[in-house]
Amino acid sequence: MRLILQRKGASLTVRSPYATTRCYEWNPRVLEVEVCDAQDIGYLLAEHGQLLDTDPPITLGWAGHDQDVSVTEELLSGEVTIPPGAPVQVTSAQEAELIKRRHWDPVPPTVTYEHGVRKLLVSRDMGMGDMLMLMPALRELKRQCPEIAITLSTHDAWHGMLEGQRGIHRIISMNGAYEYRPYDQHVNLVHWVEWAEGRYDRHRVDLFGSRLGLKSVPDKTVHIPLTRGERSAAKAAFAGLPRPIVGVALRGSTNARSYPLPMVLDFCQQLHAHGMTAALIDGAQQDHLELPAGSIRMCGTHTPRELAASVSAMDCMVAPDTGLVHIAAAVGIPIVALATGIPAELRWSAYKDVRVVDLVAKYGCEPCFDGPGCRPDGIGSESLTEWAPPCCKSLPPAELLEIVAEVVH
Repeated sequence: MRLILQRKGASLTVRSPYATTRCYEWNPRVLEVEVCDAQDIGYLLAEHGQLLDTDPPITLGWAGHDQDVSVTEELLSGEVTIPPGAPVQVTSAQEAELIKRRHWDPVPPTVTYEHGVRKLLVSRDMGMGDMLMLMPALRELKRQCPEIAITLSTHDAWHGMLEGQRGIHRIISMNGAYEYRPYDQHVNLVHWVEWAEGRYDRHRVDLFGSRLGLKSVPDKTVHIPLTRGERSAAKAAFAGLPRPIVGVALRGSTNARSYPLPMVLDFCQQLHAHGMTAALIDGAQQDHLELPAGSIRMCGTHTPRELAASVSAMDCMVAPDTGLVHIAAAVGIPIVALATGIPAELRWSAYKDVRVVDLVAKYGCEPCFDGPGCRPDGIGSESLTEWAPPCCKSLPPAELLEIVAEVVH
């Protein structure tokens, strides 16, 4: 086991009745202690990444964690005194189960900013929603460490949308991140939340924050700082269309987050029948579609920032767990959000004016990735656009229309 202990005073002493201890302090604040199966205690030399004794460690805690961790005489028999709620990283599902039984919380390790870090590089190139949810964490980091200049490396398509975000010094391409020398430290968030070990019972913003070394991110709101001219131009583009204008983005990044396509078109038709305009935002999949009367096609000609400006001129957004929910929240319009596999409180709890429709609770099944029958097994790829899990099929278009009408009127 490797314990990374926060030093509370001028020195830190680790005692064991079974072994003599040796000390190598590579950080003035932190000491890493290896507890090996050979009933000895060794230390990890951080600058060389070399373990002085035996096997690869299980990590309990991390550098910079400010909760005191003590070592008891029963250390080598597996009893380690860690206060309840202390973060713990594990290396296998079996270890995670053991940790849970001891009321510890397995989470990924955080970053410790050493003295002298002034130029920080953060890399992330995932979807629109995740990029917007990263912003509150970077904003909080800048608030706590105003001396750090944060450079964000991300996909070129997101640069315009993220322009003007507080806390970011500059934005560069992913290729620009290959050259590390201009930076004191690099935090790689590419696929980090998706592949990291640990529980996912925390808000995505807090997961990003933990990797950035933050205990929490109190302000999880998102913003896209559009100019007055951008908003006015978007509003002018909708001139003459029947109001309310409802953004319809019911096809998510995966089929498990998607409303069935025939039901999407039925919903658009019902909006028109009730005097509303459906602004269909469905990416390339809608190119071949014949849209219902009174509907307009929004994707294909907009950059993400232009799309955000258009959304700002709408009266409501209807979407499952997709980037359009976060864009709508960032530009300040009402939202009807369909929750499927990820609990709504872990995604949208900080957003105002969100009406959540919990499809999993409505259908009475497990989340999509656990429940039987929620995978399109045996369906050919050409039919995937028609497929949706049972929970997404459980909400009739007429019922969705009633919810939207309550929000916009």
